[in-house]
Amino acid sequence: MLAHISTVVELGWSGQKVLNVAPDLSHATFSAYQQGMNWRTRVQVQADLGERMRDVLLEGIEASGSAVVLGTDIPTLDVTILNDVFSALHSGQSVVGPSQDGGFYLLALREMPAGLFNGIEWGSVEVYARLMKNARASGVDLQPLPTLSDCDYFEDLKLAAQMVPEFDTALRRAGFDMSLLF
Repeated sequence: MLAHISTVVELGWSGQKVLNVAPDLSHATFSAYQQGMNWRTRVQVQADLGERMRDVLLEGIEASGSAVVLGTDIPTLDVTILNDVFSALHSGQSVVGPSQDGGFYLLALREMPAGLFNGIEWGSVEVYARLMKNARASGVDLQPLPTLSDCDYFEDLKLAAQMVPEFDTALRRAGFDMSLLF
């Protein structure tokens, strides 16, 4: 799925691209992003998900005035959504992409409000709702993007393979036993 997401980002995002990784930057996959795709890689801070996102968002906002974080487990993410994100940021808006399971797959901010990730129980069905509540309390108007599905569990792979033919093909090419899904 990382290959799918990186292709979409390459096609739809003209800004700097940073791949946050843990714990080993020297892994061959990450080296390929540094060399062949001109992405900057960085080791993510050792903290909970909210602190890891906060860290990279702050760095991006300080460097360029806005930043985007997105998961690498969103098989239906497409270039159109990233174009919408870019347009929103360019016009001064911040956006969030809710996921089907109550979380979010993308967050694009022009400022990093204190407390945005406070009280969020990561992995719960209340993540998106709590993020929106925190944003409102901080005076940030997060505009929603289309709701998409992410792949958190083995069962999610089946849905992803059905929705995205390229993902199905990639799983088969990698030698994944598709009978485990169907």
